[in-house]
Amino acid sequence: MFSVARFKVMALWRDQKRRKVWSVPEETLHLLIEDAAEVCYEVEDARPEPGILEAAVSPQTRWTVNGVAQEARGGPVDVVEGSTVQVASGTVRLALDSGELLALRGPAEVAFPSLRRPWLKSGWLWLDTGSSDEGFEVEAAGLQIRDVGTRFGVRVPVEGPVEVHLVEGRVEVLDRPGGTRVAGFDQPGTAFVVEGNGKTREIDPAVDPFPDMPTLLSGPADYRAAVMGQAPAGYWTLDDEAADRRLANRVRGSSTGFLAEKVRAGEPGIGPLESFDGFPAANRSLFMEGGSDQSVVAGLDGLHGVKRREGAVSFWIRRNPADTPREEILWLAGAGTGERRVPDEAALHARLTASGRVLFEIENGDDDVSVSSARNIADGSWHHVVASWGPSSVDLYIDGSLNARDAESRSLEDGRFRGRFVRFGKPSRDLYDTFDAYTGWVDEIALWNRPLTGTEVALQFEAAKGVVQGDSTGGWKPR
Repeated sequence: MFSVARFKVMALWRDQKRRKVWSVPEETLHLLIEDAAEVCYEVEDARPEPGILEAAVSPQTRWTVNGVAQEARGGPVDVVEGSTVQVASGTVRLALDSGELLALRGPAEVAFPSLRRPWLKSGWLWLDTGSSDEGFEVEAAGLQIRDVGTRFGVRVPVEGPVEVHLVEGRVEVLDRPGGTRVAGFDQPGTAFVVEGNGKTREIDPAVDPFPDMPTLLSGPADYRAAVMGQAPAGYWTLDDEAADRRLANRVRGSSTGFLAEKVRAGEPGIGPLESFDGFPAANRSLFMEGGSDQSVVAGLDGLHGVKRREGAVSFWIRRNPADTPREEILWLAGAGTGERRVPDEAALHARLTASGRVLFEIENGDDDVSVSSARNIADGSWHHVVASWGPSSVDLYIDGSLNARDAESRSLEDGRFRGRFVRFGKPSRDLYDTFDAYTGWVDEIALWNRPLTGTEVALQFEAAKGVVQGDSTGGWKPR
C-alpha cells in the first residue's frame, strides 16, 4: 500500500525535478507520501497500474529491447518505462492502453525514461495521439517536440538536423536546455528541418505509415514484407502491367513506372525454382531486349524523386552469359530538360561491365565516386544488387554481402531527379557513345531516400532465400 503511493509521488518528484520547478522541502515530501498512502488505502482498486507499451512488429523485423533480441512473430511484447528499443531493420508499432500509437522504423533507437516522453536517439519515430488529452514530448538531439492532438513523425538522421513531419494537428518545438519555444507547425502535410540555431527549412514530407500499418503487420514473412518494413520511397514488384504499360508502385502516394515498347512484361521472375522461397511461385519479371531506344523502364523516381546526397536502390537481374559481353547501363538517375524524354547527364548510375561486374558511380564535380563488385554475375542466375550512398560512405552489395565500399567522408552535391530521368536499362545522352542498353531480366526494383545498412541488405537477401520465416533472431546478435 505505502510503496505504491510512494512510487507514484516519487515519479512526480522526478518529473518535476527534470523540469526544474520542484520547490517542496524533503520533510514536506515525506508528509505528502504518508498522506498519499492513507488516501490510497481507500481507493486501491481505482488506482491504475503502471503503463506499458504493447509492441507488434512487421514480418522480418530485427529488434531488441534492452539489448535482448526479440522475435518478429513471437506474440505481443511489453515495453515499460526505462526500456530502450533498437530496431535494426523493419517496423515496430507500440500501443498504449489508452489508444495512442507509436511507430519505430529501423534503423532506429528510442529510450523511454517516461512512456510519454520518449528520447529518440536515431532514426524514425512516428506518433498518433488521436483524441487523447494527454500529450507526448519527444526528445531529439537537444530539442523537445511537443504534440497537441497530433499525428506526426520525427527523424534524427545519421548526419544533419532533426526533421519534423506533420500529418495533422499541431506540434511545438522547444530548446530542451532552456525550454524556449523554437518553432511551431500547424499545416497538415508539411515537414521541416530544425537547425541548431533554431532556424527552420521546409522539406518534402514522408509518407504517413499508420494507414498501411495493419496490412504491414499482418502480411506474410517474405522478401516483399522485408522491403516494405524498411519504408522504401518506391517499390515496383514488376508483377502487374496496366493497359497503358504502367507499373504499380507498392508505396502509397509514390509514382508509377512505365514500360517502353521493347520491354516484355509477364516473364518468369525470381522464385522457388531458383531456391528463392521468399517469393511467390507466380512471380513475374521484365525482359529488356536492349539495343533499342525503346528498351527502357522509366519513371522510377519514388516519392519526391531521387536525391544525390543520400539514398539507396535495390534490384534483381539475370543476364545470359551467352550474350555478347559489353558495357550495359542498369539503373540511372540524371538531369535533363523538360522537352526531352532522355536525361542529358547521368548523376548516379549502376552498370554491368563486359566482364560481368557491377559498377556504381556518382558524378560529384571534381570528386566523383566509383565502386565496383569483385565477381562476374552475368552467369544466367538471379542476383541481388544494392547500391547505397551518403556523405560518409558509398556501398555496393551483391547477394546480401558488401562487395565494395568507398568510406571517404565527402560532401555530395545537392540534386533531385524525377520522372523519366530516373530509369532502368538505358544510358543518358552523355553515355550513349560509351555504354549500351541492358539485355536481360530485371525484377523487384526498390528505392530509398536514405542509405541502407548492411543489416538491412543482408535481411533482404535472407528473406528472399526464405531463411527468416517469422523468427527475427535467426542467428543475428545485436551489437
